Amino acid sequence: LSYEVISYLVKYLNVNQGGTFILMGENEDQWLELKGCYAYDRKKFAEKRIEIGQGLIGQCYMEKEKILLKEVPEDYVSITSGLGEATPTNLIILPIKNDQIIEGVMELASFRDFEQFEIEFLEKVCENMAASITSAKVNARTKILYEQSQQQAEEMRAQEEEMRQNMEELSATLEEMERISRESENRLLAINSSGIGSIEFDIKGNIIQAND
Repeated sequence: LSYEVISYLVKYLNVNQGGTFILMGENEDQWLELKGCYAYDRKKFAEKRIEIGQGLIGQCYMEKEKILLKEVPEDYVSITSGLGEATPTNLIILPIKNDQIIEGVMELASFRDFEQFEIEFLEKVCENMAASITSAKVNARTKILYEQSQQQAEEMRAQEEEMRQNMEELSATLEEMERISRESENRLLAINSSGIGSIEFDIKGNIIQAND
């Protein structure tokens, strides 16, 4: 999403390059990470992490207000083409925010001034982009929670299956004990009814039981 938006804006506004920095991390450990970068009709692959409050990007995030520069420091950013390298004369940095919820920062560099209607257009784009990013993050969290609940459900089903097997084994053991007890009782009843004297001792010679 970051790359698609910034590449379209660079070409649509006929500026020279741009980048989108998205808020990453949670709670106290948060930073801005370059997720989309485009210049001179080609995708630029770059990895860049900016701490909250660091430089103009971090300042824009903290203040939640756009920054428009018409005198860009030479060592801030350069634009490279087949003809060489030069520092842009204009730079605009905007918070990607919607209803005071800020999801990142957008930066565009150009050799010409930004018109007021272009700035208003970019602010609207940033609002829509913030809403999309917020929705994407909610969907991602929902997906993670759903996967976790599915995993927990699978674990519960496995535990239930294990308990069911244990109950079946216990039931089988109880049935076997009842069968042995019935056989023993039937054997004693048969002996008693036959008139045969019966006495049972333990290994020490103590009488355990005897019929009449």
